Amino acid sequence: MKRLNSLLIRISRSLKGEFVLGYPEKILVEPTNACNLACPLCPTGAGTLGRPVGQLRESDFMKIVDEVRGYTKYIEFAGYGEPIISKDIFKMIRYASEAGIYTHMHSNLPMLNSSTKIMALVNSRLDRLTVSIDGVTQQTYEKYRIGGDLDLLFNNISKLIEAKRKSDNQNLKIVGQMVVARQNEHEVELFKQKAESRKQKAESR
Repeated sequence: MKRLNSLLIRISRSLKGEFVLGYPEKILVEPTNACNLACPLCPTGAGTLGRPVGQLRESDFMKIVDEVRGYTKYIEFAGYGEPIISKDIFKMIRYASEAGIYTHMHSNLPMLNSSTKIMALVNSRLDRLTVSIDGVTQQTYEKYRIGGDLDLLFNNISKLIEAKRKSDNQNLKIVGQMVVARQNEHEVELFKQKAESRKQKAESR
């Protein structure tokens, strides 16, 4: 069904009509619009989002997955909040994974602050985790990730890598992301070096 769905979408694009045939191949889900940081360019961090803080209910998410299972290939958990704040995030990821959908989550990671949460993430069968780092020193990191603790972030990454190594979820890919801007461009090379060092250390175990 996924191949047929992809074909229908390609046909819709070529026709450039008002209606799209088939279901979306990729879905973006915002588990919550609450966040633990105050990033100045984010509507949540800047306090300009203009809608109440809330969380997506697991039952509503399950309805979405049930409608698109067999058609949708990819679900991305992101938006104007930190997904790990959602109390049901790991159950939602697991539900999507068991439906045969590739799962990708964005996180600033300090909320992954216990071994229970770390194991819940690994056991959720998440395919890809993109970690927002944006700095290699606390001074640089906190210029944008206001309220963040870089040592805590790196410590959580190390614990997560170790938990993954001991689990049967070897498909989980952990990606460090640095959005280059004026305040952090001087640390790009150091970021690459540290990332490569951590990768080699993880692979040597």
